[in-house]
Amino acid sequence: DTVAFCDVSPSMIAAASLCVARKKYKTKTLWSQELQNHTGYTYIDMQPVLYELAVRSIYILYYVSHCTNFLIFFFL
Repeated sequence: DTVAFCDVSPSMIAAASLCVARKKYKTKTLWSQELQNHTGYTYIDMQPVLYELAVRSIYILYYVSHCTNFLIFFFL
């Protein structure tokens, strides 16, 4: 569904993306009070968007890996 993020504010998507990056780079705190104060979003506020980002990331990785395998097979 390509319109899943249409009802989510760009600032929420940005904050959730920052949270995902902090998770990837294993920062000391995933979502600090300072980030909450600056963005206005709590970790709980972002959970639905974080879930959607995770699901889409898994789908993209799955699709790209299969597409790459197909392309390698096709050109061999």
